[in-house]
Amino acid sequence: FKVVPMFDGIHSFQVTCEDESLVAEVNAYLRHLATCGRSPYTLRSYAQGLAHFIEWLHQHQILLTSVDSQQIASHIGEFARSEKGGACQPDPPRADQVHPKTRKSYPGLQRKNSTINHRLSVLTGFFEFCIHRDNLRRQGDWQNCINPVAPSTSQAISHTMTGRDQPPRKRRGEFRRRKTRQIPKQLS
Repeated sequence: FKVVPMFDGIHSFQVTCEDESLVAEVNAYLRHLATCGRSPYTLRSYAQGLAHFIEWLHQHQILLTSVDSQQIASHIGEFARSEKGGACQPDPPRADQVHPKTRKSYPGLQRKNSTINHRLSVLTGFFEFCIHRDNLRRQGDWQNCINPVAPSTSQAISHTMTGRDQPPRKRRGEFRRRKTRQIPKQLS
């Protein structure tokens, strides 16, 4: 599975592989994002995330149309534990230490929670697109399906305070990871 840039009037990216049927839905979503005016950086990161997910499904012999929340949890767990890629490779002896001059942390060995949450956002958007598109068409594999990433809307938390006219709060995504906060050290 490869991500390749393309230009057909608008800048976009496409996921390619030997069997085009495996990536047809992904490429439809990427075209949709491009026509909505998303940045090339956004398109590239979404294409990379979806290519990784489709490759994972292919390795585990799971059909895209049969994905459920347990498989999403399994994928995200493996993604969180897997070796980091990209431009900022961690240096194991310095991982998570603070640079003495810049006071910035060296890249850690584990993926950050914000990276995992971004991947969840990519998957949520992709499944929402497929479901919405097929519901509008009134046909397709995704018609009347529930997004396997997002919690169902029936899990809304109702506030019971009188006088409140706000809509009920919805549960945050059950797979989302809490973002860690860096507390600055006092200089003495």
